[in-house]
Parts: sequence; C-alpha cells; structure tokens
Amino acid sequence: MYSNKYSSPLGDKLQNKIKPTISLNLCAWSDLLGFSSHFTKNNWKPSEQEWQKVTDRLDSFYKIHSRYFSDLNGFMFVLNDGVIKTHFLEKVSKDNSINILHGIELWIRNIIMAHISIFEEEVSNNFPGARTVIAFGEKSEYSFSEARIDDFVLNYTRPKDGFSNIAKGTGNPIIISNPKELQMNTALAKAYILDDMGSKKGIGGSSLYIDESVLIFITKLVKMSNIITINKSDTEEGKLISFEYTEEFERPWLFGLLIDTKININEEIIKTNVYKIKAYYPNDEHPEEFRFEL
Repeated sequence: MYSNKYSSPLGDKLQNKIKPTISLNLCAWSDLLGFSSHFTKNNWKPSEQEWQKVTDRLDSFYKIHSRYFSDLNGFMFVLNDGVIKTHFLEKVSKDNSINILHGIELWIRNIIMAHISIFEEEVSNNFPGARTVIAFGEKSEYSFSEARIDDFVLNYTRPKDGFSNIAKGTGNPIIISNPKELQMNTALAKAYILDDMGSKKGIGGSSLYIDESVLIFITKLVKMSNIITINKSDTEEGKLISFEYTEEFERPWLFGLLIDTKININEEIIKTNVYKIKAYYPNDEHPEEFRFEL
C-alpha cells in the first residue's frame, strides 16, 4: 500500500518535489495601528483587563474583515494584528478581461468597505484604526501546503483504510501550515514592505494605499477590453481616475478612484509609486450620486 512502510505520509511529502506554479494575484495587507503599545507599556505582561481589551479589538477587526469577504477566487489569512486578503487571477485574455475587471472591482470594494467599517469601530473605542496597502504581483506554489497529525504516523502502523487512531482521537489537527495561497507571494511582500515603511516614507495614518503595480495591471486589462476606457482628471480634491464604459449604461463607470499626490518610494528593497485613496466610486452606484469617502 505504501512505497516505504518505515516512512509516513509526511515523509512522502518531504520527498516529493513539484514543478512550481506561477500565477498572478492582488493582495491587501491591513494591520491595526499602535497595537504593540498594548504590550510594551506593561513590558509584555498585560493584565487580565488589558488582555480583554486586546482580544476585543482583535475580534472586531477579524469579524469585520470576514463580513466583507465574499471572494470565491480569494483567500483570507489572519496573523496577530494583521489581515491578508488575496484575489487570484485566471490566465488573462481578451475574452475574459472584462470579467477579471469586474472581479477586481468587487474585491477592491470589499477592501474599502472593511477599511471604513474598521475605522469607525476603532474610533468609537478610542483606537487609532488600521492601515491597508494593496499591491499586485506573482506567487509561486512550490510545495505541500500542510501536514496534519495523521501525516506523522508511520506507514507500517497505519490501518489499510482511513485515519490512524491518533488522528481519530485528536480530530487530525494541522501541525504544519504553509498555505499555497501565500507561498512566495510578491504581492503580499510588496504590500507588507510598504506598510512597514509607514509615515517616515509618507505612508502614514489610518489610510488605504494602492501601489502603482495595481493600476498598471488594471490598465493592461482595460486595453485588452473593448468596452472600458480610462479617464484621468485633476480636481481640487486630488486626481480622479475613472474606468468608464464606452457603451451607455445606467451606471457609466466600472469604478473610479480619487487619489492623493504620488508618494515616490526609491529604496533598495523596492522602487515604486504609492497613492492614498481618498474616495472610491463603486460599480453599482452612479458616480454623481454616491462614493465611499476615506
């Protein structure tokens, strides 16, 4: 039944080498501001009351992000006070470019709504809010994504069918986790690096930022589509980028972004331009009647 009775399912996973799969994705990294102060002010020994404050804040942060997550092509991962949200992109072609654009619009909209809701919740509890950065990039799925307790059981002790006794008794929990959705993900890396630069590089406060890599990719999709055009205009509030339908519809825009002045990042680790989003015009509302204010 097993290639090596003295090995285990984990042993087989360790021996197996797969050809890496490279794909495209968008990623948003969002983390709570001032979170370490909960611990540093008491030298990392919070009281029971402070622990309650910490967990209440995290619980709200987690649940709001979960509420605004409906992406069947996405993945969400929580790590301490940070949330990662990805959106995976199928192979791009002229035939599916407009569908991909609609998927991106909905994903960004949910990021916007979560960010706003978290800010409102944070302010109501005298907390500083969260900062969110969106980036585009590639990822490489290069190995197995998890190992459960059953994977550690030697082959010669296993039943012919089904799980081992220890797996049945423990519920077969995950022992090792390397989610394929996050394996060597450059979009995640860029979003995290930019957020970590913070106010010293102009990426400060409880704001939402978008890396130019996202805009460059969306522009490529628009050029492949024959029903969307991009219009850019300078307003008193900032630069307005509207992705508009070339045909007449009740709602004329795929979506729109009002962005602040360019933040140039010219560091050894990354060279890019970043923009703070000031307002977002969703697909399901007329731009003259509604927009999300950030």
